[in-house]
Amino acid sequence: MKGRIHPRGTKNSISRKQPETATLSTERKATMPSKSTPSQRRGVGITTNNSPTSPILENYGNSFNRNGGMQLSSNIIQSVVASPPPEPLDTIDFCAEKCKHVPEMCTENLYRDRLSLPAPSCLRYSTTIEDDVYWQNWNSRLQKGVGIYKERHERTNQLISWATTTNARSSSRRSGKFCEQANTTFPSPMMFPEEFEFVTKLMINARPKTYLEWGCGASTSFYPLLATKTVVAIDGYPPWCEQVAMEPRVKCMKDEGKLHFFCPELVGSGGHPVSMAGAYGLLSPKISDADLHSMLDIYVNSLDTSMAGTGVTKFDVALVHGRFRLQCALKLLPHLNSESVLLMHDFWVRINDYKDVLKYYYVIGYARSVVALRKIELGLSKDDELNVYIKYMNRQSVTRDIEQRANFL
Repeated sequence: MKGRIHPRGTKNSISRKQPETATLSTERKATMPSKSTPSQRRGVGITTNNSPTSPILENYGNSFNRNGGMQLSSNIIQSVVASPPPEPLDTIDFCAEKCKHVPEMCTENLYRDRLSLPAPSCLRYSTTIEDDVYWQNWNSRLQKGVGIYKERHERTNQLISWATTTNARSSSRRSGKFCEQANTTFPSPMMFPEEFEFVTKLMINARPKTYLEWGCGASTSFYPLLATKTVVAIDGYPPWCEQVAMEPRVKCMKDEGKLHFFCPELVGSGGHPVSMAGAYGLLSPKISDADLHSMLDIYVNSLDTSMAGTGVTKFDVALVHGRFRLQCALKLLPHLNSESVLLMHDFWVRINDYKDVLKYYYVIGYARSVVALRKIELGLSKDDELNVYIKYMNRQSVTRDIEQRANFL
């Protein structure tokens, strides 16, 4: 990308220059504009200036007015200035697989013309396995347990610690436990280092009040910490849900009333149990159409039930990385506003399964195979937006979910 803003770019769009070398830099340089941009004035959180006019103060002030400017008490200013972020929040040193699955992303700038905050931009990419520093280190970490793979995860955990501490200083929401201090059984979500870093920095920049996680696991012990008000978590396999719900951080957030965990049992036509295998409840390719449709209906439409009683009507950030991801992404359309961000994991590696998502969302950022999206303003009526997902509620649209069992078992 050569620093141009798409005519239909969002208010948060900024120009970016992204070096394309594949080496992991030891120096971290934020791409800072010389003048105040609309993104900075709107408190997107570019970073690391310690002055009272720094965008980071706008992002973490509890009384920032998007239309009228910033109103911060002196004690909040002092607390935030005393604890600047440990690294830039608008950039990532290294990302792999820039155009591995979609070559046109390199040759034609496809899906790269509207990259914008709150998604951080990648300074360096790799396009080959040999240049993928995290993959190379991952192969050796099982023996050594050290290296940049582990180090990057540790640095991202430090970012979460910094952000949750800053949130607590600038908010009177919590008076009880600080759940980020609870011991966790997971060192990180099941993501590559730059994916974990990308989602974390995006959420710190966005500072969502409401957050949805559709498909739970190790990530549920990390990303919900970065939401300031209400978290809704949905899964569909009770044995797995029980394990996740007892994880110390998740249990803490549930106990304090921040996290609302929903785990409907996915049953077949007529309500009978359906065979699901492995720790995550994988579906059999032999499942009947009637049983599949029943489970699909329960899982996707559980969003309506899960939101009832929480007071949430729109999500500021949503992460979809469970089953039936295409259908979930489209079900979410009426529950996201123009500034909301939809995150999908394993997106590019499964682009053939999820490509129709790009009919309704545009890309604002990505790292490896996690993508950040915003709604395209298509002028759909409320009813049309509510019903977009319905035409994908069929076997042909969920082949990924019923074929993956053979790959895992």
